[in-house]
Amino acid sequence: MSYLNNKIVAADASTRQLRQRRLVRAQMFNDRIPGVCIIIRNISDHGIGAVSRGLPPLKGEKISILLPHHEEVTGLVRWVYGESFGVELDRDLNLHALADALQNQIKMDGASTDWEVSRLHQVVTQSVDLTTSRRSVC
Repeated sequence: MSYLNNKIVAADASTRQLRQRRLVRAQMFNDRIPGVCIIIRNISDHGIGAVSRGLPPLKGEKISILLPHHEEVTGLVRWVYGESFGVELDRDLNLHALADALQNQIKMDGASTDWEVSRLHQVVTQSVDLTTSRRSVC
């Protein structure tokens, strides 16, 4: 049986920056990747954890990410596991500007009044004559 050294684990956890869980659509590109949609799953001042919806980046590759508020950040891919990957950013990310942009996007989407329910999705039930139905005696 193996045991974890609690001092090593605690030291590693204390040096890692806190990550915020988010689901944010963005676009990743470089010379090899023309522009692939990604979903950012967690984010911190110095890094991004994401999943690619197409061609994933390679470990050690330099990539650029276009965020929803039209800010472009660059960084080095530190790990890749399937379509998931982690990026260490070249500079600190302004998380408040990103949060504000996402809130504004939600407000704009919610302000739209040009939607309507389609008749295709309407539920129709048969009418029932209650005078002929049997009543339970329970």
